[in-house]
Amino acid sequence: MAHPATRYYRDHVETPRPWGFEYAAYRQRTPGFDNSGYVTGWEADQMISRAKARGWVISCDPLGVVTIEPHAGRTTGRPATRRIRLEPVVAPHSVTPTQFDDLSILANAGGRARLHRTETDVITIHAGLWQRIPPQAAWILRRRGWTSEVPHSERLSVSAAGRIAMSRHWHATQRLHARLLKGLYLNAALTTTEEHG
Repeated sequence: MAHPATRYYRDHVETPRPWGFEYAAYRQRTPGFDNSGYVTGWEADQMISRAKARGWVISCDPLGVVTIEPHAGRTTGRPATRRIRLEPVVAPHSVTPTQFDDLSILANAGGRARLHRTETDVITIHAGLWQRIPPQAAWILRRRGWTSEVPHSERLSVSAAGRIAMSRHWHATQRLHARLLKGLYLNAALTTTEEHG
């Protein structure tokens, strides 16, 4: 069950954290159990990165759902832990060409992208020396969970949810067969872990 203070909006979800509210990228579910909640782009990226490092099975479906399945404890004798499903809060197909371009700017910035707050609390994204994402566009990317923001820091990158949305847009513009979508999504999620890894 999600935290009772979670804020639901038409196009995004805000999840409470000890320091305030953060934009959710995924709804985390454990099938067969009544526990679910929302995770930010950074938290989801960390989960995927740890799972990849441990050699767990990571898969994606055509809707952009990332599934993490730990292996059974063959060497330790412990029982296998539960499978985790990360369901995107915003559907990957909702990315627009402009948002795709903004995410591409952010992705190409590597580790140089930063949130920049003005005195009036207006937030822009500085992606390197000359690239800027304006306040309204930055707000849209952030609230959809398409950015991975390091807590208590100004650093950010494109989250797994953002890279999956970028893959969906690229898939549509290239007019590729639908069977390729799962592979593109998985590649996008694993590419994100290389940045955090």
